[in-house]
Amino acid sequence: MAIPVVPVAGVLSTGFLGLGALHLLAPFQMCSIFGLPCSAVADKPPLQAFIYANGGREIMLSIAFLLLGKQGNREGMRALMYGILVCSSGLLRVAF
Repeated sequence: MAIPVVPVAGVLSTGFLGLGALHLLAPFQMCSIFGLPCSAVADKPPLQAFIYANGGREIMLSIAFLLLGKQGNREGMRALMYGILVCSSGLLRVAF
C-alpha cells in the first residue's frame, strides 16, 4: 500500500519538476525569459551553465517536496517554501 502524498506537496512537486525540465530542455528560451544574452558564440561566457544549475535546483526542490509530502511533514514543506521565498527576495535586493 502506497503512502498518500499531501495534495499541496503533489502540486508543488509537479510544478517544480516541470520548471526544471523546461530549464534543462530549452536553455536558450529560458535565457531570453531571464533576460540573459545566451548565445552559442564561443567568445562570450557560457550563461547556459546558470540555466542548467537553476534547472537542477528546481528538480531537487521537486524531489524534496515529494519526499516531505510522502512523510506528511507539513512543517518541513512550510520551512522549505519560506526558504525559497527568503532566498529569492534576498537575491533581488542584492541584484537591484
